[in-house]
Formats: sequence, C-alpha cells, structure tokens
Amino acid sequence: MAPPDSDSARRPGLPFKLGLAAASFVFVFLVAEGVARVMWELKMERLHEGEAGGRRSIPEELAHLPEIRGLFAVARPNVRGRMGGVLFETNRFGFRGPDRRVEKAAGTFRVAVIGDSVTMGYGVRYEDTYPARIERALGGMRPGQRFEVINIGLSGLATGEVVDRFEELALRFDPDLIVYGYTLNDIEGEHYRDPYENLSKRELDAIYASPLRVWRLVGPSWKNTVDLLFAPPGSYQYTLDQNYFHNPKAWRDVELGFDRLAALAAQRGICVALLLHTRLESLNFLHPYHVYYDAVAKAAEERSFDVVRSFEHFRGIEATSLWVTAFDPHPNPRGHELLADALAEGLAALAESCWEGPASED
Repeated sequence: MAPPDSDSARRPGLPFKLGLAAASFVFVFLVAEGVARVMWELKMERLHEGEAGGRRSIPEELAHLPEIRGLFAVARPNVRGRMGGVLFETNRFGFRGPDRRVEKAAGTFRVAVIGDSVTMGYGVRYEDTYPARIERALGGMRPGQRFEVINIGLSGLATGEVVDRFEELALRFDPDLIVYGYTLNDIEGEHYRDPYENLSKRELDAIYASPLRVWRLVGPSWKNTVDLLFAPPGSYQYTLDQNYFHNPKAWRDVELGFDRLAALAAQRGICVALLLHTRLESLNFLHPYHVYYDAVAKAAEERSFDVVRSFEHFRGIEATSLWVTAFDPHPNPRGHELLADALAEGLAALAESCWEGPASED
C-alpha cells in the first residue's frame, strides 16, 4: 500500500495546536508582564519624585514645619504646618483664611461657607480653595459691593457637626449668606453604617500587593468598573445606597441638620445655597452618584435652600487629573476652580432679595 500523501496527513494534530496556543499565551503574558514591570517602575519613580498625580514631595520651604494631623489639631487657632503637602494655617479663630474682624465694616456683605474637608481645601493652598476663589469672583459679579468670605469648612464633619460649627463659630461674624458645600459622605454621622467596612480598601490593597505587575496596573480599573456597574457589597456605591435609602436614621440625621440650618437662616432672614460637590469618579454618562445628589437636592429644596449642582462643570474630564494625588481624590486646584465656577453660576441666579444686606443699606 502506498504511504498517505494527503494534506490531512501533514496537518499538525490537536496536541500540537494546544501546545502552540499555550506557548503563545505564555509568551504574550511574559511580554505583557515585562512591559508592566517597566511601567510600574516608572510610575513609582514619578510618585516618589512628587510629579503630578503622585505622592507629593515636601517643598523645601515647608520642610521645617510640623505635619498637621487630626480633627482637633486642624481646628485649633493659629496653627501653622503642613497638611496634604501644602501649607496649612488657621487664623486666631481656628479656621483657614485671613483674620477677620468680628464686627463687619460698613458696606460689607459676608458669606459663610460651611462643609467638610473639600470646603476646607484639604491638600490645596488656601488661595486655591473654592471659597477663596468665590470671594475674588464676587466683586466682579456684583460691582460696587464689598465681600468677605469666611471658610468654616473642617475635615471629618457630618451634616449635624457642620451645622454645629456654623452655629458656634460663624454666627458671631453676622453672615449675610450661607453656602453649604455638601459632600456625599456628610451622611456619615452617628447612625451611619458600613456593613462591609474597609472591604473595598482591603481588596485594592490585595491588588497592589500582587506579585504580578500587570494586575497591579489593570486590577484597580477592573475593580472600579465592576463596582461602578454592579455596586457589589463592599463598594462605596453599595454603602451609600444602604445609608441614603435603607438607613432611615442616618438619612434623618441629614434632614435634621438641614432643619436646624434652615431655622438659623430664617431667624436671621438670610438665604442658604447648597453646593453639591461632585464625587471625582467616572465623570461621564456612567457617573453613578446622581441618585444621591437628587435625594440631597430634594431635601434641600424642601427647606427653601437654593441648590447648586456642579457635575456639568466636571463632565468629560478625566477624574484622576482633578485629584490632589493618585491616592487622594480630594479636588486639586483645578477641581476647586471648577467648583468655584459652578458656585458662581449658582450665586448669580439667586433672588435679588438674597443680596439685601449691609452692602445695600446706604
């Protein structure tokens, strides 16, 4: 019998094909891991050098100053030190910004801006914060009036504590307008609950501890995408959902804080504007936080607050480009500029009666 001479006899068998596919996969993986290791080392070098988006190096002129840590240290009068890599100072009353006379000068219109670490300006110089920017902008918006903005923001405060600080500190300055810079974590009061506390952080830590540099690079994006689309237990979106819509006591704490602020404003005959801080994540059509903004806006409007939404000023921008560092999503100077733009737009739309005060009494 003649030996087979067909094409089928010369084709490689299934074991060979599987082996070739496996070898190809291993080769591609090793190349990807090699490239990832180079990219990871470059990323670490940038972070170490304090380049944009990374951990900040300490400027030489600030190196001799103490690091400011903790709520009480931040709120003390006449603090001078470093916080978030920048100069942090408080005045004799214990808040950021220049010293103010308790008594207003004739013709001065005073705005009290209250809130948490975003309002305070964690990680940015005072002059870059949105309250400082809005003080500079108001003169151009309403020529002929003199404005002072006092920034009562303080890291770590929930809604009730924000109002406490306003009542204890800001009222003595006789404000003519209140701006509450609301961050979604302002619901984290006494009754806030996180049933999967730190699970998301532990998962990210596990990714960054992986021996595979490929996973260190792509794992965080993968996890964020899964969290964004499915809000699994342990994700921040899941925790917000539980507290805003399934934890009546936590939500009631927010409402009670709004009630107190509304009552204080009504007693003085002044307006309240509530600026919704945009969470700097997925600043596109996938942004998952509108449902919480809507809940806060509805509660604020029921108490006659003027609500200022900021998301449209952030739409389409890469979120991490607005972070203080690659590991800290507080807004950087550009982020504060966008918040100031949104606030200026909202303040321009206020009723004229909100601007009736000492500046218009002559």
